[in-house]
Formats: sequence, C-alpha cells, structure tokens
Amino acid sequence: MNSEGHNENAEPLSAFSRRLCFADSNRGLRTGEPERQHDCNYSGDASGSAEFNRYPAAAKIVEMMTARGEQDQATPAIKIVSPAKDATINGSTVEVKLDLSGDLKGYMPHKDPATGKGNHIHVILDNQPYEAYYEINTQPFELRNVAEGKHTLRVFPSRPWHESFKNDTAFQMVTFTVKGGGDASKPTTTNNGQTIASPVKSPAATASASPAREGKDYTQPGRRCRSGEAAAHL
Repeated sequence: MNSEGHNENAEPLSAFSRRLCFADSNRGLRTGEPERQHDCNYSGDASGSAEFNRYPAAAKIVEMMTARGEQDQATPAIKIVSPAKDATINGSTVEVKLDLSGDLKGYMPHKDPATGKGNHIHVILDNQPYEAYYEINTQPFELRNVAEGKHTLRVFPSRPWHESFKNDTAFQMVTFTVKGGGDASKPTTTNNGQTIASPVKSPAATASASPAREGKDYTQPGRRCRSGEAAAHL
C-alpha cells in the first residue's frame, strides 16, 4: 500500500476487467466445455485508465477487492468429503460435506446479512447452474430428489463477485451413483429449497428447446457476461 492508499501489488484495472469478461483456460477443466470469449464492451488502456463510471459493477468489485486485504492472494484447497468418489448412495438425498484448507489469508465462506453477499463455494451438479454454499462449517448442504443414476459434483471457492480461485487445489470433482433415486420429472433442490438441477426432459422437448445456458444470469447493461460462463469460472 503506497502513501496514497493504493495497493501497489493490485492487478491493473484493465487486466482485471478483461478477467471478468473472458473465460480462462481452466474453463474446460471446470465445466467440460470448450473455452469461449464474451463481449463485455470493455474500453480502457493498459495503464488501467478505464472509464469505470460506465461500469458501476466493475467499480464496485474494485472497491471490494481493496477492502479484502490479502484474501485474493489466498491459495485455498477444497476437498469433497461426501459424497466419496465412486460412492453409491441409496435414496434420493445426498449429503454434501466439504473441507476447506490451504493458505487462506483470511478467506472464509460467509454471507454478510447486511449485503447478502460474501465468499462462497460454487456447487455444481451435472453441469447445471451452480448454487452458492456460504456457511460450510455451520450449516448442512443437501441435494434432494436426486434422480437414479450416475452424477457428477463439482466445487470450487469463489469470491463475492463469483470469480473463482485458479490455484490447482481450488477445484475438485467426484462422480457418484444414486440407487432408489427421486422423481426425475421434478427438479433436484438443496435443503433450503433452491433448484440445483432441472427435471429431465423428454427427447422431443430437448430437441426443440434452446440449448441450456450454464450459470445463473447476472446480465447487466454494457456487460454481457453470465456467471456460469465467465465470472463464475474466471
């Protein structure tokens, strides 16, 4: 931090804005889909003199980064404790237990009641839209009405603005099998009622429908990025 209160180690704003709007090389690892670019209408130069007044969401993130201290230099290690790799689950409810360790530098998932935001773990079932898991040490996380068959669970730590960490230990994936599963015509939900996987559609409906878009939609004027495509997997 210099005499003017600026973090001398902070990433240039232009580079940071590009990271908000372009999927990184790890995206294929995290989602199994090819890398894609996204038009975010960014304008700025390498010195970081972007007109962030045109992008209030990006400006807000920069403010949040400044207030977070060293958290964004953390190297978290996430582990899926349950379900275990290649486990067979009897019944339609799957308990998810995670362990977070590593050099956290103060990083810890938690939702601020005042703002409704905070560090969290992105939990993705079968490449469906993510669900944010905040209180990993105090609140349980369950998948309910999971259909019978093989499933894939992906998890990775995220910042309040849905940007993931990039170190090698900040991502884990397991596959598991459910026997005696739930009603496949109904959605899979979390224990707090959030939909984490949509019902299985018939072949005819799938063929006529538009391709599913991963991630929850955080579209904003002038910034056409969605969390599942760019911000969540940055």
